[in-house]
Amino acid sequence: MSCEDDMLLTGSVTLDTPVPLSAIEVEYSRLLSGGLARPTYTDGGSAPALTGVEFTDNDAWEDAEVWFGVLHTLETIARRHSRTLAATASFASDGRGRGLLLVDAGGHFHLCAEGDDADSHRTRHCSYCLHCYPPHADSTFEVAVETDNDAVRLTEADAGPFTDVLVQCDEHGEVACTPSRKEALFRREQHLLEKHMPHPLPLGAVAARDLLGQDVLENITQAARALSDARHFAHQEGRGGGAVSRHNAARAAAQRALAALPDIPPERLTELLVHLMVEQRAGR
Repeated sequence: MSCEDDMLLTGSVTLDTPVPLSAIEVEYSRLLSGGLARPTYTDGGSAPALTGVEFTDNDAWEDAEVWFGVLHTLETIARRHSRTLAATASFASDGRGRGLLLVDAGGHFHLCAEGDDADSHRTRHCSYCLHCYPPHADSTFEVAVETDNDAVRLTEADAGPFTDVLVQCDEHGEVACTPSRKEALFRREQHLLEKHMPHPLPLGAVAARDLLGQDVLENITQAARALSDARHFAHQEGRGGGAVSRHNAARAAAQRALAALPDIPPERLTELLVHLMVEQRAGR
């Protein structure tokens, strides 16, 4: 074993109902590529299905994060296909000691070290125990503004003396489960940026163009096109006169945009216009 946090798992993990391999091609290839887990299958048949995995190599000491990747893949399979996990396994670790691998009420794996109360682990709904998430340089999990999106929400889950916070997505199911609301908000924002990135990406909770309204945006677009045409004709000798009418049209469209602005306090409106400029330039 190295001086790093190496870990060894022995035993097995099972699914209450087999999952067809044809439905988990990506996840199945991940399990095979690591070589740490030996998949088990249903007997015979023309459509093999995964029943679980076994950890049988007593010399398979590997970095804990690699093992967590294996367990996270199993969690993903169970969550996406509505299966229940069960573990009959133990762990040994340079940094975590030794103990049991358990499955909590939310379907997440927990490392229950010797001396821990196993029932307190089983009643949790928290994936934080394995630190399956990629490391983040800023451990404070700060989110300046929460993006407005009803499809990804936070739900509190009572876990005995604790309260876990689940991040749930209408499209992707359970995204994360953390011991604090602050980290849950961060994981929600992370998921929105990775899986639901809106265009343009808003600086605030909602894109500025959505707050300004369609009439404002249409007139701004018309003004920009007319001004671009004016610049084009101004550079063509003998056709400069055509630039004047287009310049006038641009000014008229800009005035219509101003007239269509919603009733917003001046300081808030200034912020919105700056956001609009930034969002549009970022989208180029």
